[in-house]
Amino acid sequence: MPKWGFHKLPEHGPNPESRLYRVEGCACAEVKDGYRYVLGFDVLAGGLAELGYETLRERTPWLDLVRCTRCGQHWYVATDTVDDDVYMRRVTLAEAIDIVESAKWPSHFDSMKHVGMEEFGGPE
Repeated sequence: MPKWGFHKLPEHGPNPESRLYRVEGCACAEVKDGYRYVLGFDVLAGGLAELGYETLRERTPWLDLVRCTRCGQHWYVATDTVDDDVYMRRVTLAEAIDIVESAKWPSHFDSMKHVGMEEFGGPE
């Protein structure tokens, strides 16, 4: 370990020290709704896809519906472009269907700054 206790992040692929990284299985059972994950540490340049999540629909470039490819859990994800944080909120299958089929998004992140709502016309 380097002098100051920091590890060098991998150049490609997920960070093995991320709170979302698992060699097998997934972290979904341990993820708390609304918890802050650090962009650039917990989530690297490859995004959540490197950690086993697939994007099903995009509301803005920083608000997405994703699904865990390992357990099937759906998540509404916000990326704060100023503070460089990622927030995840569980959504039910019914909510995921409403998002995919009708673009009916939960209001959970509507008041959050820096997730693209101001650029893309506010809540739908």
